[in-house]
Amino acid sequence: MMKSPTSHITRISLYLPSFVLFAWGGYLWYQKLFAAPGAPVDTSASFNTRLVAVYIGSPTCGPSNHPDLPALLRTIRTHLRAYAETHRQGVHFVGVAISRSPADGLKHLERMGPFHEVAAGGRWNSLAFRGLRAMHGGAAATPQLVLYLDAESHPRLLLRLVGVDRIRQWVQAGMPLAEPDMVLSP
Repeated sequence: MMKSPTSHITRISLYLPSFVLFAWGGYLWYQKLFAAPGAPVDTSASFNTRLVAVYIGSPTCGPSNHPDLPALLRTIRTHLRAYAETHRQGVHFVGVAISRSPADGLKHLERMGPFHEVAAGGRWNSLAFRGLRAMHGGAAATPQLVLYLDAESHPRLLLRLVGVDRIRQWVQAGMPLAEPDMVLSP
């Protein structure tokens, strides 16, 4: 029995919509599984500028494991989301764990999260930390919060806070953002 030349095309045309629906469903499942609870899927690509908040911590650093730090970071996330929405900017949260073990670093970031992106392992030589430091300078210290404005291809440092006390003071002061070209640091 000879197959018609169009049967192969018909079979492909039946499988293609199924594949597309399967791929889209997988993408949505991935977003639901890995999206930060309480944080929307990152929509900052639809804005010309976005606020990027980078938390740098370590599972072996006492101050990075201070019991107040997760609540402070939650407050900061809520405030930055509202600020970004008001100013028609995107917002993106990044967690960097300075750790020997990526698994230990990820556990630490999970306690401090949620984040849109994470990097763990490599200690102070991690590509994430070295890239951030090359872009904005700063101390090799944890915990640290770095906030910058990513405007098209010109990121601008807004503030760098080192230490739980400095992060707490900034939150208690209402989380003011720096004026252009002014960096708040200890």
